[in-house]
Amino acid sequence: MFGCGKNHPILNRYRIKQMKQVFLLIALSTAFVFTANCQSLIPEAKLLLILPNSQWPALTRELIGERILYSSKRMPIIDKSGRKVIPNIGITLESIPENIDLKTFSSALLEDLQTASTQDKQPLRVLNKYHFGGTDRIIPAKNMLGYKASYQDENLINHLVYVIYIVNNNFGIQAIFDTTAELFPKCSPEFLKTIRAMQTLIK
Repeated sequence: MFGCGKNHPILNRYRIKQMKQVFLLIALSTAFVFTANCQSLIPEAKLLLILPNSQWPALTRELIGERILYSSKRMPIIDKSGRKVIPNIGITLESIPENIDLKTFSSALLEDLQTASTQDKQPLRVLNKYHFGGTDRIIPAKNMLGYKASYQDENLINHLVYVIYIVNNNFGIQAIFDTTAELFPKCSPEFLKTIRAMQTLIK
């Protein structure tokens, strides 16, 4: 799965100042994710989501540099080659200033993902874009947008992913729903269940 992406010049100058606020917010907020009936609250960004089913364990939380990562790894699925594939959901958060809007934030992070890395043989290639009010009804709110994309990992295995961007409560959010292309037809309904149920409690 893709990592958090590189720092972007649009956001860099704000991060030292904003990180003090992030650490204060973390200290004041709950140190865990509230989970009940597969429903999870990410307190920093006021983001409510529902994990697809019991095959997905509760979100874990960790700090990675200036960002917060919430993640859930699905129970393994055996593919046609006998490999154990672990689909995963990774949600990264970073504090952003009020004048950074959804378009600016998403463009910066998507550009990072589309840049070839030392690990991936083929960088992210966008296949579809989703927005609020679309006929596909994938994006549930105006402060969200999303993409379907593909990439090839270091083992030459093709992946299909959904990448969702959200700006809420002075946080920028990048959520990546990742599995191999072979297993995407099975995992896509599970991913979409979570994406369509995402709710931001403060807009």
